[in-house]
Amino acid sequence: MLDEKTKYFRDIILTIGFDRGYGSSDNWIGFCERNKSFSTDIMNNTIDMFLEYFKDDIEEIKILCSFYIEKKRVNRYKYKWGKKYVGEGTRCFDIENRWINKGLIKIATPHTDEEIIRENLAFRLLDNPSKEDIIDFSILGMNDDIFYNQGGHCFFVLEKYSLIIYPHGDDMGYGFIGMHDNKNEKAEGFLNWVKLNPDID
Repeated sequence: MLDEKTKYFRDIILTIGFDRGYGSSDNWIGFCERNKSFSTDIMNNTIDMFLEYFKDDIEEIKILCSFYIEKKRVNRYKYKWGKKYVGEGTRCFDIENRWINKGLIKIATPHTDEEIIRENLAFRLLDNPSKEDIIDFSILGMNDDIFYNQGGHCFFVLEKYSLIIYPHGDDMGYGFIGMHDNKNEKAEGFLNWVKLNPDID
């Protein structure tokens, strides 16, 4: 069973309606993405800009995660070319293993995966994440089409701005969903600012 605080944030997430993808939510605001081929430099710069923009709000971010991975797929690439794009993959595998050990990434079997996700019981809450924690989950989210850890979801919740943020691997960036509607000055400000980087649309 979920504790009350996790359930509270889980219920916020479930109200946004993303069964057909995050962009299908009526509250979806928008996203940023790279406009060049995969580059760890572009990924790192995107994360750095996110941290700079939200630097006064880091302590208020909650990470709600339902990532899961089959045991046989731990430390494995989806594609042979994965190693080329992530500098031997060591950084991502270290992050993956760290959060498996801390319980934020769940080891699951194919039978329990579907049941856990369907019942929305898989979410774990990181209540007071550090800057480094936010970097870790940004990297995991942005590498989901290379690594196997990306079953489930990861959201950064900023309740003070009524804002839900997700790192995504579809051309690598951050997406934004409002808790109440699809208008949000804070999110729109970031999306306009980050696009000053010529590598990001």
